[in-house]
Amino acid sequence: MGTVCGMSSETPDLPVRQPRRVLFDELRSLLGRKGPFVTAYLPSATAEERRTSRDAIEAAAEVPDDLRAGLVDLVEGSDDEAAMVAALISFDGESVTRTFPEGPRAPLVEVGHLPRIAPLLEAEQRLLHHMLAIVDSQGLELLTVPRHGDPTIHRVGPAPISQIGRLIADAAKTTGTPLVILSGPDDTIDELHRIVISDVPIETEVRPLDESEGAGVDEVAELVVHEVADKRAKSTVDAVRLWRFEQAHGLAEADAAATIGALADGSARLLLVHDDPDDERQAWFGDDARRLAVDLEHARPIRDGEELLPARISDVLIRSAILQRCPVHVVPKVPESTLPGQMGAVIEPDLSEAMPLDS
Repeated sequence: MGTVCGMSSETPDLPVRQPRRVLFDELRSLLGRKGPFVTAYLPSATAEERRTSRDAIEAAAEVPDDLRAGLVDLVEGSDDEAAMVAALISFDGESVTRTFPEGPRAPLVEVGHLPRIAPLLEAEQRLLHHMLAIVDSQGLELLTVPRHGDPTIHRVGPAPISQIGRLIADAAKTTGTPLVILSGPDDTIDELHRIVISDVPIETEVRPLDESEGAGVDEVAELVVHEVADKRAKSTVDAVRLWRFEQAHGLAEADAAATIGALADGSARLLLVHDDPDDERQAWFGDDARRLAVDLEHARPIRDGEELLPARISDVLIRSAILQRCPVHVVPKVPESTLPGQMGAVIEPDLSEAMPLDS
C-alpha cells in the first residue's frame, strides 16, 4: 500500500474534532458565576494591531489590574495565525478564551453585568473541522484542519484507489470529521467519492472538488475555502428553515417578549438570535436561568432580596439558553418576514439531537 506517515490506527496523531459543546460547557461554567464580566475582542494579526489592542486594554479603566495584565499577555502570546483574541472573563478570574483566523477591525474591551457572547459564538460557527484528501500519481496527501490548533499533513505512497479510499474513510471516522473534501484526477475522483461515502457515517459530508484540469495549489485552496464556507452557511440556512417550519405548525416563537417567554418557562429547544452590535436594548435577568424579563414591570413580583440586573437583550437570551443547555445559533440580519424581531425560539419537540452542538 505504500508508506503511511503517522496514519496507522495505533498512532493517534490525527487531530480529533472538538465538539462545540466543549465551548458551551465552558460558557455554562462562566455564565453561572456572578458578574461583572470583562469582554475583549482584540485584533492580533500584526504588530500594529497588537499595539492598538494593548492601548484599548490600558484605556479600559473599569478592568481590574490583574485582568488587564492577563489580557495583554493573551494578545502578546497569540500565535502567528491568530487574527483575533476573544476573552470573556468574570471578575473572580473564570475565563473563556479563544483565538480566531478572522478578527474585528477595531478592539472592543468593556465591562458589564454580562459579557458580549454572540461574537464569540459567531466566530466559532465560522470554523469547521475538515479534511482535504489530494490524490495523484504520487499517492495521497491528507490535510486535516481542526477548528483550533495547527493543521496536520499525512502522506501515503502510491496504492490502489480502493485502499486509498478506505484509508480516507478510516481517518474521517477516527477524527469525527464532518466534512471530507476530495481532490484528484477526473478518472479517479468519482470512484474515490463512491468508496469514501459508502464507508463514513451518514452525517459526514464528502464533497469532490469541482476543479479545472491542472488546478494549482492556490486554486485548490480557494475551492476548499469556498466548500467550507458553503457548509457553514448551509447550517445557518437549515437553522432558520427549521424555525420557519416549526412556526408554521405553532411550535416556534418570535420577537423579544415571546422568545423571553419561551426561555422563562423552559420550553425553548433552539434559540436563534441576530446580534446587532449597535442594539443596546436591555432585558433583565436573575440568578436562575429562567428568571428574565423585558422590563421590571414584566418581572413583577420581585421577591425580597432578589437581585435583577440589566444587560443587552441578546446576551440575556443567550445566557439563559446556554445555562438551560438549549442550542444557540447566531444568524445574520434577515428580513422581518423571515425572522420577526431578529430573534426566535423553537419550543417543541425536543431538538437536542436535531440541532447538535458537535459540527
